[in-house]
Amino acid sequence: MLYFVFSAGGEYFAIEASYIELVVPMVGVNSVAHLPNFVKGILEFEGEPVTVIDLCRIIGGEACPDRMHARIALVRSTPFEKRGPCLGILGEKATEILETSSPFIISQSEDHGPLSYIHPGVLQGSTVIQLIDVPRFFEAFSHQIYARSSAPR
Repeated sequence: MLYFVFSAGGEYFAIEASYIELVVPMVGVNSVAHLPNFVKGILEFEGEPVTVIDLCRIIGGEACPDRMHARIALVRSTPFEKRGPCLGILGEKATEILETSSPFIISQSEDHGPLSYIHPGVLQGSTVIQLIDVPRFFEAFSHQIYARSSAPR
């Protein structure tokens, strides 16, 4: 299987490639007031607004540095899907694709705690790479973002 690998907060993460629509540089992201601080902003993709989640902010507490190796993975909630909701996951040191037959350790727990979308990973050399469970990621962030944006004003 193929995985897109990047870092956030000093840790490494992977996203299964079948969920990724496109990987883009951190350009054209417009900040929006009154959204949670883990939202970097909104990016237009194929005429639709895409909310960009800053994983560096979530994991390490600081915004993703504005560097050449920062990238946004535009992901869909279903593998190989070209329609439907899309979210952006922003991380740094996003320069590698991992091909591995080693299975990621997937938790079967129904715990939906604050980081329930991150699973224990694989060891590549001396680096542990954790897996982002994209459907759970959507579940966690869609609820937080869209519930807030539809609140009465």
